[in-house]
Amino acid sequence: MIAMTIDLNNAQYYFNRELSWLKFNLRVLKEGGVKTTPLMERLKFVAISASNLDEFFMVRVAGLYNQFENGINKKDGAGLSVEDQLNSISRYSHTQMRLKYRFFFSLLKELKNYGINFSLVKDVDAGGREWLEKYYRDFVYPVLTPMAVDAARPFPFLANKTLNLAVELNNIQGEHSLGFVQVPSVLPRIIKVENSTEVKYIFLEDLIMRHCQDLFKGCEILDVVPFRITRDSDLDVDEEDTEDLLQEIEKSLRKRKRGAAVRLEIFETKNKNIKDFLIENLDLGKRDVYELKGPLDLTCLFKFVSLPGMEKWQYPPFVPQRPAEMPDYEDIFEQIKAGDILLHHPYESFDPVVKLVSDAAMDPDVLAIKQTLYRVSGNSPIVAALAKAA
Repeated sequence: MIAMTIDLNNAQYYFNRELSWLKFNLRVLKEGGVKTTPLMERLKFVAISASNLDEFFMVRVAGLYNQFENGINKKDGAGLSVEDQLNSISRYSHTQMRLKYRFFFSLLKELKNYGINFSLVKDVDAGGREWLEKYYRDFVYPVLTPMAVDAARPFPFLANKTLNLAVELNNIQGEHSLGFVQVPSVLPRIIKVENSTEVKYIFLEDLIMRHCQDLFKGCEILDVVPFRITRDSDLDVDEEDTEDLLQEIEKSLRKRKRGAAVRLEIFETKNKNIKDFLIENLDLGKRDVYELKGPLDLTCLFKFVSLPGMEKWQYPPFVPQRPAEMPDYEDIFEQIKAGDILLHHPYESFDPVVKLVSDAAMDPDVLAIKQTLYRVSGNSPIVAALAKAA
């Protein structure tokens, strides 16, 4: 028998980590095209893939840019330099985002079969438009802050993942200039139109775009283009050399809000002035610009699929069962003493874990609670218990 020698340093045996992740996210997205899956669940897969990609750019792509800007361009195990990875990521991501919008518009067509229509404000009937005008005056207009950009007012800071409108205009003096309007995140992004003869939904930015003249009075509006910025949000904490880890994390979180731009999503436009202005001021390259033929930031679909009445197009809710080994949760410490208990989530309830941590937080005999927390919710009972313990 002849022993074969394999060179494990040969790049052909490896696949780049970042490109592998993009293939994973493509599989998530393609779940949105499985016809046997309920309609709202498919919309949810589109939203999940969009959310995943945001985080990928904020952390993984941002990390590669930090390496590249610091002069690090070494090859990985798959034989790709940092610049090769950035170019490949851009190519894969552009393709994936185009596919995402194909799925999105295909799903909108299916929604029409059930009388659910996404529409532009101009296509809403008279009763619906009248309701939208009142909604704009009462809820939208009070929370809008138009910002002008000119010689006296520099390019403003635009927060990570916020949706904005770039407004090209001639100002009161007749000079060409730009303005910005942030689409407020405190309001629902997808609005159900009331007083309409049909069930219609519109996007908040379309309503604002139709009222830009109110925001820039005396100016001539030339064009309005929605855009969105993704910024470097990678946490950079030196755990070894810091004296106060909490203070270091707080400092890193403040810095995270103002990280460098790594991606520009912009509604497809022939307006070179707006596009070039954004690219230059955000210090981006052409590979970082994603021109899209639909509403930006499809993570808003999470809230849409959760609206009342959408349950009929979703899987029935799953209720985790009480673990057979724990007929009650009265004294969890005693139950654990009797023997190890394996919990299988999400099929079995998470309540015993919450009870264990809550009891431990209040027990004077407990010296420390040590666990790994990953993606806790905003109102996590685990975090509340740990805060009480502290």
